[in-house]
Amino acid sequence: MIYTGGGDFEEAGLRFVRLLEELTHLNEKSKFLDIGSGIGRLALPLTKVIKKEGSYDGFDVVKKGVDWCQKNITSRFEHFNFKYIPLKNDLYNSQGDDASTFEFPYHENNFSHVVLMSIFTHFQKEEVQHYLKEILPIGLMGFASMSRFQ
Repeated sequence: MIYTGGGDFEEAGLRFVRLLEELTHLNEKSKFLDIGSGIGRLALPLTKVIKKEGSYDGFDVVKKGVDWCQKNITSRFEHFNFKYIPLKNDLYNSQGDDASTFEFPYHENNFSHVVLMSIFTHFQKEEVQHYLKEILPIGLMGFASMSRFQ
């Protein structure tokens, strides 16, 4: 079920969390949004960092991954939430809403950290621009596009 690239799944997640701790103010009270949360590569190690005073929200276009995360992560960490968003995508979904018009289902200033890992590499220019416009109002203190660290 690993559709998040090669390498060691657990080690990659831990490495990303260490980078976030080093580069941002990631802590137990962080309010975290993971855009393209996949099958929890980042969420799993974050369960050791973000406590109930904080929160984790992730969304993805692959329902199977979201279902797995809800069953295996949310069931044990109720402050970790995952949403399936049926967006059209060349790799995963031939039907669904257009990413260039998708409105994020979150309130303004809701997050201290917003992370995307290898998401923009799948987007057209107008989709990237739209996502940035959606991200800015909801929280950008710890924004990091993790693609450069892979």
